Amino acid sequence: MDGEPQKVGPCMWPIEEIPHSDQVYRQVPPPDRIGKKSRRYPNEGHFSLAAEEKGLSVNWDKYVTVKSVFELISLRLNKKGNFTDYSGFKIYKFPVGLIKTFDRIADVEHDPVCKGNPAPPGTPNNRAHSLVLHDDDLEIRVKLSEYCRDNHSESHCDFPISTLENEINEMRENVTSTIYHQCKWPAVGDKG
Repeated sequence: MDGEPQKVGPCMWPIEEIPHSDQVYRQVPPPDRIGKKSRRYPNEGHFSLAAEEKGLSVNWDKYVTVKSVFELISLRLNKKGNFTDYSGFKIYKFPVGLIKTFDRIADVEHDPVCKGNPAPPGTPNNRAHSLVLHDDDLEIRVKLSEYCRDNHSESHCDFPISTLENEINEMRENVTSTIYHQCKWPAVGDKG
């Protein structure tokens, strides 16, 4: 690979190979159970693809922590044009090596997203963005849901969300100057 040119994303972030030993995070919205029969959470619907998606959206742990996944959620605008309420989301982590063993998953591919420098309010850049490539197969979605249920203590990322309120409010007030709206996003643990 040393002699091959690297593919580069729109923010000049290289598209990298994600090692089998790394993890990816999947954010799951709050359960919608009002007036409905209780279902497993997360259920297979939380892992389905939207019509325009070529893979399941996840975040690579090389570039985000659980805290920063919540921050990214909080800086996006919802359909009503308001900042997304991050407080009901749950974050689950998956070992990349495990996901790649599932039949019909083609790959886990780094897919950084850059909307500009700075990115417009409500659409943060995401250097960690990656895709679990599959054809929206029900069996895959059920396996991902069952993994969360059967391995809850390892997969569910418990985080004290209430500790973020002040920091998130400050980021929302200065939204285009956050690290997520700039193309200067270091790897987790980097100082630069």
